[in-house]
Amino acid sequence: MEHLTDNNRLESKVEVSIVIVNWNTRELLRQCLESIYQNINQPSFEVLVVDNGSTDGSTAMVLSNFPHVKLIECKDNLGFVKANNLAVEHCRGEYIILLNSDTLVLEPGIRDLVNFTRLHPNAGAVGGMVLNPDRTIQYSCRKFINFWTSLIMHTVNLIKSFKDPISRKFNMIDFDHQSARKVDWVSGCYMLIRNEWIKRHGLFDDNIFMFSEDCDLCFRMRDEGYWVYYAPVSPIIHLGGQSTRNRIEKSIIFSFYGNKYFLKKAKGEWISEFYGYLVPKIWFGFYVFFMGLNFFLNHPKVSKKYMLFKDLRKEISLHKNKG
Repeated sequence: MEHLTDNNRLESKVEVSIVIVNWNTRELLRQCLESIYQNINQPSFEVLVVDNGSTDGSTAMVLSNFPHVKLIECKDNLGFVKANNLAVEHCRGEYIILLNSDTLVLEPGIRDLVNFTRLHPNAGAVGGMVLNPDRTIQYSCRKFINFWTSLIMHTVNLIKSFKDPISRKFNMIDFDHQSARKVDWVSGCYMLIRNEWIKRHGLFDDNIFMFSEDCDLCFRMRDEGYWVYYAPVSPIIHLGGQSTRNRIEKSIIFSFYGNKYFLKKAKGEWISEFYGYLVPKIWFGFYVFFMGLNFFLNHPKVSKKYMLFKDLRKEISLHKNKG
């Protein structure tokens, strides 16, 4: 159940539709919208915000401060995927830009990203330059997910983020991100997509709640004969993980199941099921290890890891019961 507030219903088709999904990030959303209206000077663009049942006053803030925003209010948290899918049904733009609520659009706006896409008619999606808050490069284009990258991502990298060869290749760390190139997929935190493609093929797969949906989308584009590009233009700042910062275990669980679902589509059911069996077993091993270590050391870092794997065991059990 959703409610749409649109103060621009009589306007004709626009060049760009910017879609933002929000869940309890009111102040970050405010900053994001301010950066859009300050730095984007497209001849015609619209902004759509889908609010996933926030309780922090996000919708009131949008209605009060940004009357030109098309606001879609959802009673419940639909998740990132379904919220974006809902938004694109109301988009009038030739191009659609997906933008996280914890991002800031920098000068000179999105013009160069749109122009790059126009010059590459075989581009289904293009990701612009994404920066960390300190203006260093944030790795936003990657190789397709496979069994080994998923396994490392959801096991050893939960202990410590290693720059192992598999992770380096997956995250394209050795690419300088200063030149345009075809890539496997780009992050959904900042992605331009042709509305024409969405109307024919749909946006995200509704079977995913959040995480891996962007990889899956780009995988489908490749199968349909379209390319995905990274272009070092139209930079934004991405804070990252703000909606889930207080419940990191939920973020990991959604990512785990998103990867498991993608592996089923891309690599086959056997690989997906084996991955789904193995990762929780490794989590249990880490849980036992850090429980013992915490008993003897009682160190804050050890306690934090112990609680993480304890919460992951609880979350995985809840998801199995729901399934």
